Amino acid sequence: MILLSSLFAGLIASAVMLMSLYIPMLWNCDYCDVLNAIGLVMKPKSKTSARLFGIIPYLLVGVLFAIVYGWFTLSLMKNVHTLNLPQLLIFPESPISINLVFPLLGLVVGLGQGVIAALLVTILVIEHHPLERFHNRYTLVFSQVASHLIFGMVVMLAQSLFLQVLGTSIS
Repeated sequence: MILLSSLFAGLIASAVMLMSLYIPMLWNCDYCDVLNAIGLVMKPKSKTSARLFGIIPYLLVGVLFAIVYGWFTLSLMKNVHTLNLPQLLIFPESPISINLVFPLLGLVVGLGQGVIAALLVTILVIEHHPLERFHNRYTLVFSQVASHLIFGMVVMLAQSLFLQVLGTSIS
C-alpha cells in the first residue's frame, strides 16, 4: 500500500519540483539552472543531455523519499486524534478528506530536506563544478530549498489522498 502510493506521490511531487526548478530558465538565468549543473557534473562532456542527467536523480530520489514521507503520513493518519493534530479540512463532507495539516507538515519536513540538499549540492556540486558560472552559491541553494519546500508540500498532500483512496482511514 505504501509503495504504490509512494510511487504515484513521488512521481507527482518530483514532477512539480522539477517544474519549479525550470522557472529560472524562463528568466534566462543560466547560472540558476540546478538540473544542468548537476547533469554537467555527472556527464561533463555532454552539453545537450546534461539536463536529462540532472533530472533522472531527482525523479529516482523523489520516489525513494516519498516512501519515507508515506510512512510518516501513514503514522500521522493512524494517530491523528491521539496526537491532537488540528483538523484543517477542505470539503469535510467528501468521502476523501483533504486535511491541510499534511501539506503544512510537508512544508516543514521539506524545509529540513531542502537545507540538507542545499548543503550537499554546495559541497559536492558548486565547490567542485568545472564551469565557473555555477560557482554562485546563493542562487543554487535558494533553488534547492524552494524546490524541496514544494516537494514536501505536494508529496504529503498526495500521500494523504492516495492512502485514503487505497483504504487507510484517518482515525
